Amino acid sequence: KLVSACEQNDVPIKEAEYLKGYQEGLASYCQPFNAFLAGKRGEPYYDVCPGKLNETFISHFELGNRYRETQGQLKTVEEQLSSLPKREIASTDEKKLLEKQKELKSQLESLYFRYDTKQSSGRELLPLLSAP
Repeated sequence: KLVSACEQNDVPIKEAEYLKGYQEGLASYCQPFNAFLAGKRGEPYYDVCPGKLNETFISHFELGNRYRETQGQLKTVEEQLSSLPKREIASTDEKKLLEKQKELKSQLESLYFRYDTKQSSGRELLPLLSAP
């Protein structure tokens, strides 16, 4: 479509420059950091990264997806906890929800640790992980 649009408007096609830019864009996009954040945001992945980069991208992308899903579960549990009536003696439901909350927070820390050990400089992710 792009080629025909260029031809219709007498715009010269510089295929070598286009391909060079495309490759540079892939090299920039196909980084583990981007993969994790894309998965965390719930963005789709269109299988565009070449070769070994694809395997690494998918691994980090899936980790980001699991992180997002676990955050969602934690949010649900915290909402359920906040909607329980306040009492002096904790109910069985509240105890179960508090245990689930603790478990999910532990899972989030574990997911971050797994990501961080895969990254050479994952510390800059800490502020991003807590963002929605």
